[in-house]
Amino acid sequence: MAQVEGIGTDKRRLILLCDDELILRKVARKMIIACGYDAEVFDTGRDLIDYVEKKQGKEASAVIIDLQMPDMDGVALFRYFRRTFPLLPVIISTGHVDEESISSAKAVGVFYLLYKPYSILELSRVLNLALASTEH
Repeated sequence: MAQVEGIGTDKRRLILLCDDELILRKVARKMIIACGYDAEVFDTGRDLIDYVEKKQGKEASAVIIDLQMPDMDGVALFRYFRRTFPLLPVIISTGHVDEESISSAKAVGVFYLLYKPYSILELSRVLNLALASTEH
């Protein structure tokens, strides 16, 4: 996938993605890179936590987390990041657009939601919003 012209300009920014679906991880990783960012992908919440704790959250610019995963749901991961790395933008992605899931995410303060399947333009838009929120 070639880089998308005019979106995502900072190659040095690292986006972390956690999703239990292999195909989605592969496609999303390619889209993140095409938006001009580096990407690391994880299939479990535990693997993601281990990675950020080893790096002390210093390398990541944003995190994209699947709302529903077998080992740890996105709300639990979101809470972990708010508590441990409060300035790191966290985006929740979901393929289950039901009121209960959305309400539970919003109740804990989720600000950015990506609805699967998302396009590269939607991914870029949400990443740009999330990253802009850290540039005061």
